[in-house]
Amino acid sequence: MKKVTKFLAVLLVVCISFSMMAIPLPVIAVTDGSNIESIEIQPISIIENTGGYYTEDYDYSTGEYKEYYYYDSFSSLVNGKITFNDGTEPIDIDGSGFYYNGDWQSISRNTNQSYQNQWTVGETYQVEMSVLGKTVTVPVTIIPSPVESLEIEPLSFIENTCGYYYNMGYNSSTREYEKYYYYDLWSRFKGEITFNDGTEPITISNGGFYYNGKQQYVSYSINQSYENQWTVGGTYEAKVSALGKTVTVPITITPSPIESIEIEPISFMENTNGYYASYYDSSTGEYEKYYYYDLWSRFKGE
Repeated sequence: MKKVTKFLAVLLVVCISFSMMAIPLPVIAVTDGSNIESIEIQPISIIENTGGYYTEDYDYSTGEYKEYYYYDSFSSLVNGKITFNDGTEPIDIDGSGFYYNGDWQSISRNTNQSYQNQWTVGETYQVEMSVLGKTVTVPVTIIPSPVESLEIEPLSFIENTCGYYYNMGYNSSTREYEKYYYYDLWSRFKGEITFNDGTEPITISNGGFYYNGKQQYVSYSINQSYENQWTVGGTYEAKVSALGKTVTVPITITPSPIESIEIEPISFMENTNGYYASYYDSSTGEYEKYYYYDLWSRFKGE
């Protein structure tokens, strides 16, 4: 089974299309007849290692899985126009879809990417895109990153802060949920981007920055799981990317500075300040109901 490691970050794709509006729209014929007269789509340019994620594919020559970059979420760069031969008004395509007869229509595409067929800088690839059931071929070019350097400050977290407890699932033998503390790096990154094309340096704050007038965000990947929990005194790494440039950022977990916490005892009248909940008992195959006391905002102390 293929293993997939996606850049988290959610998530917002950093694909940049360069000055394509000045290029005349190439009229591309559809593959079969319909009320569509023509579909016009602009060529697309994608900065290297943006708009996708690192994944692994099986290399039959070595018998091993190999990592490569898969360009995935570049549909938002699609711009063009659909014209009809039955008097229907032309439709502008701007992004990953468009409205037709009141319904949202998505654009699907086939990129034919794999470890053996990786997209590389400077090359142009022909991507089949389906629009209203008709297929067109759109040239997609991978261009070099304009980033000269990417500097991200190291991160340090106090134990069990800036994250949440992640429930792995219910263990019927112990009747407990297995969980671990997950440190959430989203919006934590700060740093600076410098460019090789004369663009002024850009400051990264809260994981984001503005480039060419648009809000962008860094993406990152980490190795954090129930089997690989981050603990006090440990140093870990995050691969952080911005506009096609990737750097490794160290992350440390430090002990809590709190000496002690004193919380007043809490008392509830039965079946108040909460709600009825249920859980699935795999031993009986039935849902069991119980009263859940909600402690949110109930604590007092020093």
